[in-house]
Amino acid sequence: MEGDASIKAPEADGSTTFGKLQKIIEEAYAGKEFSSADIARDYEEQQGEHIGLSTVSTYLSRLSERGVLKRQKFGNSWVYRMIYLQTDQLPSR
Repeated sequence: MEGDASIKAPEADGSTTFGKLQKIIEEAYAGKEFSSADIARDYEEQQGEHIGLSTVSTYLSRLSERGVLKRQKFGNSWVYRMIYLQTDQLPSR
């Protein structure tokens, strides 16, 4: 686990696109790396509506700036992972 344990991710508001994306990250990618394409695909599958890759990239960038995600350059794209994990999100051993 990385980051300051006192920093908590803001509560995901499931009524907004941003909140829906955040919920996908928290539920499907705790402890895993992911790309904006991964999140866009999962969003479209779960919500049944298109979301632009640039929109997802913007939201992920904002979460990175807020200290919720770590962003790392991988080739020509960015790879993300959560910095703060709640106790119930830690990978089981």
